[in-house]
Amino acid sequence: MVRETNIQDREEENEGGSTNTGIAAPAAKQLTKGDLIDYFVSGCKPKDRWRIGTEHEKFGFELETLRPINYEQIKRLLYGIAEKFGWDPVMDGDNILGLEKVNLNFIHWKCMGDFTLRN
Repeated sequence: MVRETNIQDREEENEGGSTNTGIAAPAAKQLTKGDLIDYFVSGCKPKDRWRIGTEHEKFGFELETLRPINYEQIKRLLYGIAEKFGWDPVMDGDNILGLEKVNLNFIHWKCMGDFTLRN
């Protein structure tokens, strides 16, 4: 199974721990402590979706030059992991952004070439 996404949705989902809430800050009044609390609480996952897990970050680099790996190398690595271990690609059009398995684990790469495994 290949899941389509777009980059902005993926960043909002992963960096904030949940999807974008769509709550805008009040334009005309000063923010209160309650406004801030409400904003953060609105992004919390329901208790039945809580998980305890780990997050591992690794940086890819070429052994001979110590330069960061490029997208073509990242793409080969992700497709290799998907094929060998049965992970599903997360795509943005024709570009692979990461891998996921049964919505429990997720591997993605960031623009600096670091990989994150969340489980």
